[in-house]
Amino acid sequence: MNIRNIALIGLFVGMLAACASPIQPDVALPTATQPESTRPAIANPASQNCLEQGGTLSFEELGDGGQFGVCYFEDNRQ
Repeated sequence: MNIRNIALIGLFVGMLAACASPIQPDVALPTATQPESTRPAIANPASQNCLEQGGTLSFEELGDGGQFGVCYFEDNRQ
């Protein structure tokens, strides 16, 4: 074998070794320490704007269980 063949074999073995690195185990994420009711709530900016503009906020429910908010004003605008 000449030096070129030895270098190619070494390169091939190195590439195989790089591909065979162990897979990192999944790391468990920390769980929330606060109960759901004591977590600070962030107001929806659109809902907050509706109330600041004098509107009435109403939440509607879709057939698939989803919800959306509608802002009603005195002149029946939405």
